[in-house]
Amino acid sequence: MFDSLLESSRTYDLKQREEYLKKAAEKLYEDYAILPLYYPNYSVGVANNVVGFKGDERGLYNFSQLNFRN
Repeated sequence: MFDSLLESSRTYDLKQREEYLKKAAEKLYEDYAILPLYYPNYSVGVANNVVGFKGDERGLYNFSQLNFRN
């Protein structure tokens, strides 16, 4: 239902668009009581020959212990 409301909101009629988006928001809040507002995009890839890499949930990385295996 949520997807169909969003799809229907793709109209040039601003009044209709507003109504569809309001209904979509109501449906979203009904289905998900808690909705995170921020999703960080912290992705890290580490090669197999790298050891000592430490990351944390804030996206801050400590490279002081980083070493390479032969």
